[in-house]
Amino acid sequence: MPLRDQLQASLGDAYVLEQELGGGGMSRVFVAEDRALGRKVVVKVLSPELAAGVSSERFSREIRVAAGLQQANIVPLHAAGETCGLPYYTMPFVEGQSLRQRLTVSGPLSIGEAINVLRDVARALAYAHEHGVIHRDIKPENVLLSGDAAVVTDFGIAKALSAARGERAAPAEQEDNRDPTALTVAGAAIGTPAYMAPEQALGDPDTDHRADVYSFGCLAYELLTGNTPFHGRSMQQVLVAHVQEQAPDVAAARKDAPPALVGLVSRCLKKDPRERPQSAREILGALDAVATPGPGLFAPVAAPARRRWSGRAIVFGLAAAAVVGVAAVVVRGRWMTGASEPRALAVMPFTNVGGDSTQQYFADGIAIDLTNALTKVSGLRVTSRSLAFTYQGKAVDVRTVGKELNVDAVVEGTVQRSGTGLRVTSQLTRTSDGVTLWSKEFDRETKDVFGVQDTITNEIVGELRLTLAGQGGGTERTVAGTRNFDAYDSYMRGVYLLDHRGPGVPKSVDHFNDAIAKDSGFARAYGKLSEALELLPYFTSTTAASVEARAVDAAERALALDSTVAEAYIGLALARDHAFRWQEGESAFKRAIALDPGFATARMQYGRHLMYRGRLDEATAQFRRATELDPQSGTAFFWLAHMMSLSGRHESSLAIGRRAREIDPGLVAARTFGAMDAVSAGRPDLVRQLVSGLAASAVWRGQAAYSLGAVGDTSGARAVIRELERLPRDTWLVHTGLTYAFLGVADTARALAELEAAVRAREITPKWVTFTHRMFDPIRRTPRFAAVVRAYGLDERLMMSEFGGRPVK
Repeated sequence: MPLRDQLQASLGDAYVLEQELGGGGMSRVFVAEDRALGRKVVVKVLSPELAAGVSSERFSREIRVAAGLQQANIVPLHAAGETCGLPYYTMPFVEGQSLRQRLTVSGPLSIGEAINVLRDVARALAYAHEHGVIHRDIKPENVLLSGDAAVVTDFGIAKALSAARGERAAPAEQEDNRDPTALTVAGAAIGTPAYMAPEQALGDPDTDHRADVYSFGCLAYELLTGNTPFHGRSMQQVLVAHVQEQAPDVAAARKDAPPALVGLVSRCLKKDPRERPQSAREILGALDAVATPGPGLFAPVAAPARRRWSGRAIVFGLAAAAVVGVAAVVVRGRWMTGASEPRALAVMPFTNVGGDSTQQYFADGIAIDLTNALTKVSGLRVTSRSLAFTYQGKAVDVRTVGKELNVDAVVEGTVQRSGTGLRVTSQLTRTSDGVTLWSKEFDRETKDVFGVQDTITNEIVGELRLTLAGQGGGTERTVAGTRNFDAYDSYMRGVYLLDHRGPGVPKSVDHFNDAIAKDSGFARAYGKLSEALELLPYFTSTTAASVEARAVDAAERALALDSTVAEAYIGLALARDHAFRWQEGESAFKRAIALDPGFATARMQYGRHLMYRGRLDEATAQFRRATELDPQSGTAFFWLAHMMSLSGRHESSLAIGRRAREIDPGLVAARTFGAMDAVSAGRPDLVRQLVSGLAASAVWRGQAAYSLGAVGDTSGARAVIRELERLPRDTWLVHTGLTYAFLGVADTARALAELEAAVRAREITPKWVTFTHRMFDPIRRTPRFAAVVRAYGLDERLMMSEFGGRPVK
């Protein structure tokens, strides 16, 4: 039944739904008539993403508390309920338009209009704060213009959501599939990025009413200038700017703004809550003192000031690349004075200036290349790229980085491309006290990026009086591995797409091929091409056999040019595994790890290799190390969660799996393997949640069907089976998917038949769900299963044992 019909049934005869106004990521909004009083009301139904994990009963109780707010500038809440398992609440219908609509149509307000609106909003905040209610999401969408007054809506909703989620008992059992671009509902980090106080962005549990004061400052800034303080940046960049950058001065964009009003907005936007007005009443007093001038001229919004680290301790939060830059060197003195060997530094992810997300790959690539170059310096320890990049999207003080990564300094930088122009700022900061030791700015043509990278690397090496191992000064391939800018650019685009998996994998192959066409001696491009080709069978309909020769050739070409390219060994190892030449695969994986022990991808892929061969303890160690090296890899975490499940540690599995899905909500495998782990943990509710609406490849759908069937939803599993049976028999991995699905409905005869068909089709079945999984227990002791195990070159004795290599629990 459609949501509207369900909602009408829930409301009964008291209300008649008239129309849907729409809504955003947070809710669907309906207008209804209150029959008894003949008035219109608004009914807001929370979205499934926002409602996930919310206790409707607790939500309703909190709404009743918020309904006690009765003030002229506050839209009161009437009631709350539940429909289709989704909480809803009602409030009066306000004739007029939202402040957002007003700004969209007419642009900035006159000084007089702005002050009037701000006074009304401040009155609402003052009353609510004095009654113990914080809004947490002040923005133009939540301010309605009715007649000559402004009224604030949705007071108490943030508190109700947080409190209702808090009633869930065990974190390991919570499931949170919220949209990361919408409101955040875990703890204190709730709000909208463009208006979010620094302490909210950082999830500070001590966030109080002064966060509303900061949001009020953002609102005031927009009313006067037409844009929010950090307009034009990505969500992550906006968040980090709230934490680190001083907001632009209103006066620079609004010449007619009274100095007292400019000063008030500036105070509201202070990073430290103690420096803001301490109450909305104080804001009201300041507004009353503002003299309103006549109309003035508008000027362009000033560029953001160069960011400064906050004086308060900054902890991990939701923000964007929090670094200032590409790298730098030490001041001519001893930046490591008193430090013991070895010297240690971290190259932080570089900030992509300008907000053009299509250029992020370029900023990332420079940081990666600088890391690669510095790792070759004798006597210098450089934190792995994967670990340093965990700070991408987070606002942290360099002193925090120093303690957490155990480094003495951090290399930071910004990168900005405009046409053929390139601007790179670089700096080196000591972590013991946050002092900038060296900084430099480069304005070059993009083709000169290699010279910029080499200069930075050589100056660091020179200042430390260290030696770039195996390299001479001015070598042609010190940093990038190529001197052809177009080849380098294509390579970096490919790396960025490959790292993000999914539909980016086939596109990355094109970029690596393009890089090689432009520079046939580009070893790293060959290495990444090999790796990308061997990942195609997981994300496309490409068969493993069809790419094997190309992948092996690319790997061998890379190693012929440069025997230290670890990615080439990854591609080679995957090719051997996909050909079921397991021993050769293991040798290649070990070589990749020996070349780059901090390479999280190598650890993760080697962990998969060990898992599929039934060596669970060894696999667990590799996955755990991968999560340590790259704490932002959802893939590494879901594999570790799966290992916990195979080992019978179901509570840990659920908790780690949830973490994987939080890191990467779009990761399909985290849902399919998470559902299988939920089966083992006896969580049918979580199974249904994870596979709901799953649109994926044949093998992933087969996993979903297994999980549904295993928890008793035979009809759901058979529906998937019918879908898979309609596919052509030569569809890549269809036999593997049907094997899983038939095992879910306990049809072992057909499962074995499909498993045998998978062998004939050379599907990489043992590289999906390990044969040690409990799924295969019903057929484990059969001769036909033994024949399949032998055909795939696996350990027949281990796989035929009672638990297939799993610990007895």
